Amino acid sequence: MIISGIFARTKNGLIGVDNDIPWHISEDLKLFKDTTFGHAVAMGRKTWESLGSHPLPNRTNIVITRSDIEVPAGVAVVKSIFDAVKWCTDLNAEYPFTMVDELFYIGGANILKQCVDQKIIERWYITTIPVDMKVDTGTYFTYDPMSFYDGAALYVRNDVLSRINIPVKNNIVDHIDFEVFETPFLSEFVV
Repeated sequence: MIISGIFARTKNGLIGVDNDIPWHISEDLKLFKDTTFGHAVAMGRKTWESLGSHPLPNRTNIVITRSDIEVPAGVAVVKSIFDAVKWCTDLNAEYPFTMVDELFYIGGANILKQCVDQKIIERWYITTIPVDMKVDTGTYFTYDPMSFYDGAALYVRNDVLSRINIPVKNNIVDHIDFEVFETPFLSEFVV
């Protein structure tokens, strides 16, 4: 199983405002959906609540929280980023036909920071919205895989270099950048 992180940000690292994404770029939403579709997604409680406490369809949904919360059937609740990995590993062992082949940590900033600090991410999927937005109530995540992980390299997927400039049609920007990074920590994390 591959352990991944995925997020979108502005050039200055803004990822959210008041538990919401501060832009609506359909191409970015499509990238997220296409990338995570059919896989497991793990998120913090605030991210879960920002989704209306509804699971993302066609994905295994995992909420990371120390609080007691009620979730719909089929959604897992775990207490840590490590428990999310263990939950997927146990699911794969018990039901091999379901096979979670990639686990995505999708936010929020606290969960993503824990993943960086614990070095459990093998692959990062990062969308950059090429603008600077300064918001007093904003949540910022300025992670740069090239500086945090010595040896992180652009990952080649299907023989296409994964630094892609995608044209968009909206009133904020004319393109977004989508990059995939692989870290040197492959197989270092053991459940």
